[in-house]
Amino acid sequence: MPWIYHYVGKPSKTSSVVRRAVTQIYSPAANGLPGNDDLGQTSAWYVWAALGMYPALPGDDVLLLHGPLFSRAVIHLARGDLNIVGSGAGTNAPYVQNLAVNGKPFTAAWTRFATLVNGGTMSYNMGAAANPGWGSTDLPPSYTEGKPVIAPRPAP
Repeated sequence: MPWIYHYVGKPSKTSSVVRRAVTQIYSPAANGLPGNDDLGQTSAWYVWAALGMYPALPGDDVLLLHGPLFSRAVIHLARGDLNIVGSGAGTNAPYVQNLAVNGKPFTAAWTRFATLVNGGTMSYNMGAAANPGWGSTDLPPSYTEGKPVIAPRPAP
């Protein structure tokens, strides 16, 4: 799961791995969908990856962000359209340089669906070189958040 890098403050590594998978494993050819697409999971993975986001935590509204493959995509939501703009996006520009959500700078490499549910615009500036500062400090939540840490038992 390439999005694991988000949890250690390295979303640019996610971007690199995801872009390689999208461009090297998938293709428009007859055999361009890897494996068996039972229930659409393999093709859904591609769509999320190409949009530049991924719902990594089942049952949660957290979306991990890594930047889009395309320069523009529109998602028609019930409450309004979500416009994803990827300036400079392309197969050779996998790295987020910066992001603005509804015109405001956005430095986290994750968001909650509630931020996007009414539609709006996510404006990415994409590049060929990693920007290790983007998304590296505001880590996404995890299932262990708020739970007590259990100390390991001493070795016998």
